[in-house]
Amino acid sequence: MICKNCGGNYRTRELICPYCGTENLVGKLWMAQRTEAELAYERARKEAKRKTSPYVLNRAIGRLALIMGCLCVVMLIGVWCVSMVLEISRNVHRSSRAGEIQSTKEMLYEQGRFEELYAYMDKYDLFSQDDYAYSQAALMVYDYDSFVNRKLEFAGMDNEEKQEDSYCLESILKRGADVCHLDLGLYDELDPMNEDIYNNYCAEIKTFWQYYLGMTEEEIDTILKDDHPASSVYEELTATLMKRRAWEE
Repeated sequence: MICKNCGGNYRTRELICPYCGTENLVGKLWMAQRTEAELAYERARKEAKRKTSPYVLNRAIGRLALIMGCLCVVMLIGVWCVSMVLEISRNVHRSSRAGEIQSTKEMLYEQGRFEELYAYMDKYDLFSQDDYAYSQAALMVYDYDSFVNRKLEFAGMDNEEKQEDSYCLESILKRGADVCHLDLGLYDELDPMNEDIYNNYCAEIKTFWQYYLGMTEEEIDTILKDDHPASSVYEELTATLMKRRAWEE
């Protein structure tokens, strides 16, 4: 199974991508069908226990277990077939409309409509190493939008709410760091084509940290010097900023 978000390869039955956490609808379908089959088995087992002798009960359970095993195999094959059909359908679509797809990506990229680029690439499962620059730009704006949403949420609170909601403030630090660290799985090596976008995002994030949250250069370096700072780093810095209350000035 190829993740449509980060491109990671994992088992079809996984509920989420183990690399980036994106939901796997095919895996959820399989799990739902399996759960229903298990519930049916459990109901039948309880009914048999009430109405039959231990010997007959054991035979019934054995048969049900066999049926259950067969159903699981059939469901797994069905899920695999659905996955293959979807993949073939996407490949046919990409092949038949390759020129249109390329021109649409270029147009959205050149016009700076990166949110639409992400939605377009996600819809047609276009994230791949072949489209590295476009994939990276689309995923960068996804992380950047997460930062912006948290920033706006925090800015819209009154001072009392800000003091009570340390989680939102900590999220601003984490989401901003994700953008600056280029934490994008298979796309974390900056493509030259995306340098201006990346630099603009980082500059805006650091400006907000410094002039709205009151962070010092040393504090900014603390969360940016390592690709994956420990949770305690964010927690300690959040506590410091909550005491400083630079946003009230």
